[in-house]
Amino acid sequence: MTIEQVLQAVVGVLPPAFHYPENVCARIMLDDLGFMSTPFFESRHGMQESLTIEGRRRGVIEVFYRQNDGCDSGSGTPFLPEEQKLLQTIARQSALLIETKLVNEKKAE
Repeated sequence: MTIEQVLQAVVGVLPPAFHYPENVCARIMLDDLGFMSTPFFESRHGMQESLTIEGRRRGVIEVFYRQNDGCDSGSGTPFLPEEQKLLQTIARQSALLIETKLVNEKKAE
């Protein structure tokens, strides 16, 4: 699989991992590339984690809740603490995967 295919797969599986999947969408930006779940929408109810690759911030993973109707975790955000930790873990693992693929591509050259 290419990096692009992997990142598109990640945005596809992110919404079902959240408490209200029908109201969640995801986006990954890597350099000048963008990958979005379908449907995609932005809202004021979002969170993000950086993609740090080889010590440099190269992108971001974002998730958004469509609306806050009944999706309040009690902290003023619709996201649960577990969801914030999940996104951090996915960002770290995605960055590690990208780094590994880049190293393997350099070796192949």
